[in-house]
Amino acid sequence: MQILLKGISVHYEGLNYAVDSIDFKIDRDEFFLLLGGIGSGKSTLLRIIAGLEKPSDGEIFLNGVSGEELRVRDRNICYIGDSCNLLKGKNVGKGITYGLKIRKFSKKEREFKLKEVADKLELRDWLKIKHSRRKPLPDEILYKAQLARAIVREPSILIFDDPFLGLDFKIKDVSGKEKKKSLEAVALDCLLSDKKSAMLNLTATVIKSLSVTTIFVTSDTEEAEFLSNALSVEYKTLASGKLNS
Repeated sequence: MQILLKGISVHYEGLNYAVDSIDFKIDRDEFFLLLGGIGSGKSTLLRIIAGLEKPSDGEIFLNGVSGEELRVRDRNICYIGDSCNLLKGKNVGKGITYGLKIRKFSKKEREFKLKEVADKLELRDWLKIKHSRRKPLPDEILYKAQLARAIVREPSILIFDDPFLGLDFKIKDVSGKEKKKSLEAVALDCLLSDKKSAMLNLTATVIKSLSVTTIFVTSDTEEAEFLSNALSVEYKTLASGKLNS
């Protein structure tokens, strides 16, 4: 799906512009990478694209159709952000296929798609397991579950909203106690870094494999540079509501 924003601004009473005169076009199946700090206006921009918020000024067009004419569900957007909400009250398998269920896919179709994506993302051993506060799933499994949901959903637009924010791909030791900085702790830090690199590599692989318009928004410069190199695209920056190349 092509996305066109023309002069988009959002102004809240008594505050500065959340986004200010934004113009850009994302062609069908293009990957759009955006870097911006907390409070830069990223989430506001995504909400406008998703149809959850109306701009104060400007227009948005999706495949040439005005956003005013398209309801949220008509935009067929899959959103990757807070992984815990995906699995609220569900096991991993049901969380992945929930979108298919509400779209009236048959049980046989859901099971086929789930098996296919579980094999692809190495999730077979996790499908029956639930995420809970008492027994949280590893961050990489939560993230993979979101990628799996996007793959089976086949959306028109795929949005990543700072998906690694708050995830540290933590590995807990047996004692559960904090370790002092030592050679062992340094090795653990390296392993955590490797896990994040692995998830970024997986993200790039999934994006390449999908024919879908994709927006990846991050507040982390290293993430933006990694994906920029992996997918051969330049990233844009958003600061104080203004878009820069």
